Amino acid sequence: MKNVSRRNFMALAAGAAASAAAPKGNAQHPAEHHMPMEEADVLPLQPNEEHFEPAYTLEVKWKTMTIDGHRVKVRAYNDMIPGPQIIAKPGTTVKIRVKNKLTRYDSKDWGGDMNVPHLLDHTNLHLHGLDVAPHIFEPLGTSDVTAPMISIGPGEYKDYPFVIPPDQSPGLNWYHPHAHGSTAVQAVSGMAGAVVVPGAIDEVPEIKAAKEHFLVVQDIGLFKTDEPHADYTESYEPRQNAIWQTFAKDKSESVTIDGKPTDPPQSCGFTTGDYHLRFYMLNGVPFFREEHNFEKPLSPKHKQLEPHVFKMRPGEVARFRMLNGCSDLMMPVQVEEHTMHLIFRPSPVMAQSARMRLCVSAGSSSADVSLERRTRWSGSTS
Repeated sequence: MKNVSRRNFMALAAGAAASAAAPKGNAQHPAEHHMPMEEADVLPLQPNEEHFEPAYTLEVKWKTMTIDGHRVKVRAYNDMIPGPQIIAKPGTTVKIRVKNKLTRYDSKDWGGDMNVPHLLDHTNLHLHGLDVAPHIFEPLGTSDVTAPMISIGPGEYKDYPFVIPPDQSPGLNWYHPHAHGSTAVQAVSGMAGAVVVPGAIDEVPEIKAAKEHFLVVQDIGLFKTDEPHADYTESYEPRQNAIWQTFAKDKSESVTIDGKPTDPPQSCGFTTGDYHLRFYMLNGVPFFREEHNFEKPLSPKHKQLEPHVFKMRPGEVARFRMLNGCSDLMMPVQVEEHTMHLIFRPSPVMAQSARMRLCVSAGSSSADVSLERRTRWSGSTS
């Protein structure tokens, strides 16, 4: 394997994604040697090889739940939104097994354009923010972006041994799928979770003594279905290519592909960045709702749902570890009448003032802050 920095690898991967639609490219095709979950036997050991015993198993499958009175079907790790928290200690190997229990999705009509969502039933795993070996293409560790992309099909599993370097920076990171063609669809329907890297900063007496709160923010994007029922439990199973560019107001209109209505007309579709209904979730509980405004598409109708409340005693210091796992949301954070100190931030976090406000960018950032409640303020922090 060639030596390649994470920054250079991401640049190479972006270039490969842009060119993969060419007929010669094979990066868009799934690797075909993952083991079926039911039929797989234990592989014979090679010299100096051990049986893979995962510390974490992430099982991907559909989850039906009710959000703000709406029945919805989402994708989840281990039936949880967000997925289970993973601890990655520096100098250790974190062994993760990903099992795909999604139902099959028909992508035979996909034309090869990598910008069109496809293979919604295939997935893989990306540890975002950690200095680990490349793990998007087969075999694990390769820096060859023309190699087959890791793509775990329905009924298959994949084992990932992540070697965490001894000098890995402590902090809050996250994991999510990164299968080209289905990343946004899967992430905006629930597939994300936190990765915590412990370190010396956690042993600072003042930080260690503070009560710790993990805040994982996600968005859930939903579309109406062509089925006669009125819920969102079929939101992410439209026909291939009816998941691109626009969605329709009702059955009197049709989804358009390349600017033309589908034949036959379809009102169920998917388009990134705009949804019939979108919820913003904090630790799996909705706190804000957006509904598409057909009269003013750039101004969605919004509603504040019940906020989360954190109660603090006068003079108490609490530690809030915030992850923005949303698809496209810049998340400003401001706390009035309290003192806020920024403990940790990766580079995409923009801090206007380490004591007053910060902004956590979408799908890539986290922030670790301590919050001190002033003795004169009688309210609660939410």
